[in-house]
Amino acid sequence: MTLIFYLALKRRKNKPGSVNIGREEFSGIFINKNYNKIFAVSVLALLFYGIAEAVIYTWTPTFFRLDKNLSAQFAGYTLTIFWLAVTMGRILVSTILCRIKPYIMALCLSILSLISLVLMIFAGRGFIIILAIVLVGLGYSGIFPLIFSTSSLIYPKGKSILETFLFVATSLGAALAPYLTGIGLRLNAKYSASVAMIFMALVALLIIINIINYKIFVKNQNVC
Repeated sequence: MTLIFYLALKRRKNKPGSVNIGREEFSGIFINKNYNKIFAVSVLALLFYGIAEAVIYTWTPTFFRLDKNLSAQFAGYTLTIFWLAVTMGRILVSTILCRIKPYIMALCLSILSLISLVLMIFAGRGFIIILAIVLVGLGYSGIFPLIFSTSSLIYPKGKSILETFLFVATSLGAALAPYLTGIGLRLNAKYSASVAMIFMALVALLIIINIINYKIFVKNQNVC
């Protein structure tokens, strides 16, 4: 829907005689097959990330009450802890990003998130849960901005269109999350929370694929 609105506004701003030019600009963005492959994987990664993140901020307080028997007040605090950890994590990522390549950093954060999610879902109570939530927040903190910023600059033009695709993918993932957690809840509370773990594992896999794609692309350029 966001993409439709964007294209409609873009068309309205253009003069009637320049509509064909706008179409040519849109079609002229995706002309490099290697870039297209990398961008498509990035869009899919943000779709899966949107699911994994939405499960945390919409479902985990309820999961802690159902599965861990935590009080409603303490379960609510876990969400505050998560967002504080995300904020701190983004500050840390911004300070060390100049030393590590974005996709390598994103891979490390996705692995940290995955390990932390396993700890959060299957660990005990009290301090371990708080520690797991902090680590999940730190892991989640940089994945979206790293993939988003890298993917939106992959082409020499059309940044606004690329950003729209990436935002739509993430929002679509967030919209799918409640449905998927509902399916998991029919089996068990742990299954519902495990949706985040499953899709974070897929995010990590897609990041690895794009790291390989980048290496192949750079190698081909050097050969040429």
